[in-house]
Amino acid sequence: DAVASHAPALAEACVQETGIGVAADKVVKIRFACHNVWRSLADRPAAGMIDVDEARQLTEIASPMGVVFGIVPLTNPVSTFVFKTLICLKTRNALIVSCHHNALGVGNRTGEIIQAVLQQHRAPVDLVQWVRQRGSRRKTMMFMKHPGVAFILATGGPSIVKAAYSSGTPAIGVGAGNAPVLICADADLAAAAQMIVQSKGFDNGVICGSENNLVVDASVRTAFVEHLEACGARVLTPQEKETCVK
Repeated sequence: DAVASHAPALAEACVQETGIGVAADKVVKIRFACHNVWRSLADRPAAGMIDVDEARQLTEIASPMGVVFGIVPLTNPVSTFVFKTLICLKTRNALIVSCHHNALGVGNRTGEIIQAVLQQHRAPVDLVQWVRQRGSRRKTMMFMKHPGVAFILATGGPSIVKAAYSSGTPAIGVGAGNAPVLICADADLAAAAQMIVQSKGFDNGVICGSENNLVVDASVRTAFVEHLEACGARVLTPQEKETCVK
């Protein structure tokens, strides 16, 4: 709630510092990370015995790993910081965050809000820490390989995700998305076009989950393009495409 209440200011600061995205859309992302992620975790067990399978004689027991190192990307610095904080605190793990060097300012502001809430609730403020000054690939690798780091949550480009998986420390990596999307012959063309334009236009398309390529069944291509245009999409001429690429 504390971060969500600062969402408009943090979103504006994010756009100003990083130079990418749309502030109004980032407000939505920040509040989604604050509220929807929290709701997905609330009232769910995260410690002790969480499941018993009598047939397989298997008992699942949740226990903290220790210190988690979280890498936060340029595209979604505040929302990713909040998301990783929530899942780590829920599971009784400490977190050290490393923000992209071009999002340090807004990363510092987000961390300070989080630590203030920890202090308010008499929790150790250092449960959530972050690299406050400009980092480097060397510093990041030192954290990844540090014996005191139990786990890595790496969100970023392919190189940083590969580095996390190659560090020798257990890791979950999320790299570039932008997957192609298949439009089948029996698809609801109007609904698909509307969702794709909304998704690709949200926050100027910086979210890796937005559609990067459309693979359309030839039998519905013409009709689908018409639906895209009706939703505000623009089909470029070969000359316009060449200009955009340059």
